[in-house]
Order: sequence, then C-alpha cells, then structure tokens
Amino acid sequence: LPSDTIRDWFDGMGQAALPAMIVGFAYGVSNIMSAGGIKDPMIHAMVGLLGKTNVYISIVLMFIFQTFLNFIIPSGSGQAAVMIPLMTPIADLVGITRQVAVQAFQFGDGLCNLLTPLNGPMMGCLAMVGIGFPKYIKWAFKYLMMNIGAAIVITMVLQAVGWVGF
Repeated sequence: LPSDTIRDWFDGMGQAALPAMIVGFAYGVSNIMSAGGIKDPMIHAMVGLLGKTNVYISIVLMFIFQTFLNFIIPSGSGQAAVMIPLMTPIADLVGITRQVAVQAFQFGDGLCNLLTPLNGPMMGCLAMVGIGFPKYIKWAFKYLMMNIGAAIVITMVLQAVGWVGF
C-alpha cells in the first residue's frame, strides 16, 4: 500500500526528513524567484539601496538582513539556498568581495542561532541542563551583542584588506 511505503520511508529517514524538506523548500523558493523573474528585480532594488551607501554600511546591512532571515528560515543550508544567489551579485555590483559577503552570511546565520528560540539544538541543550530560554537570553544577550559587534568589525576589516580567500 502507498501509505505503508510512505510511513516506512519516513521511519527510515528518521531525523533527516524534516531538514531535507526545509532545504528542498528553500531551493524551490530560489527557483521560483529565478523562474518568476523576481530575483533580478530584488537584486536591482537592493543594489539601488546599498549602492547609495558606503561599502562598509552595505556589509553591515547585509549582515543584519541575514540575521533577521534566520528567524524566518532556521535552516542554515536553506538560508544559503535562498540568500547566496542574491548576495553574490549584490556584493559584486556594490563592490564587496564575494568572500566578505559569504562571511557576513556566516556570521549572520551563526550568531543569530544563539539568539533565536527556533534553534532546535540550542533549545535541546538548554532543556538538558534545565535552563529556560528567558533566563538564558537574559544572561547571554550582552555577550552575544559583543560577538555581533566583533563580527561586524571583522567583516569591515576583511573588506578593507580586500580579502578574497585562500
């Protein structure tokens, strides 16, 4: 029966099914944006907005946008499927090196994972040690803000030295 096959498939996939579907959904969104002619106008609008600012402010805005996107798409690979095809041409047109744009993406994704209750592994760790999210965020917020500040400075320094990777 088809229902038995589907149930067996989900049982076999275990914990990998949901993340795989999230990544597939994000990839589908990226394809719809491309095929529907949405991606290019988005890039044009972002370049128009960011092109009027200093390159360092553009980096900070890319970092902040990525941080907020993390609340909407909690999967890092799902975010990459949606954002990297947008961030790469924007970085090229605004004058940011691609590696710095990817670093802004990584910092925005990684540091926001420590701020959001949507991060399953972090919430699981907090549950294991018996600490509620409000208590955690009250303690960790100032340290996370210092890390975010350091990440912004690091991306600016990387852009200033023209970092293009290894």
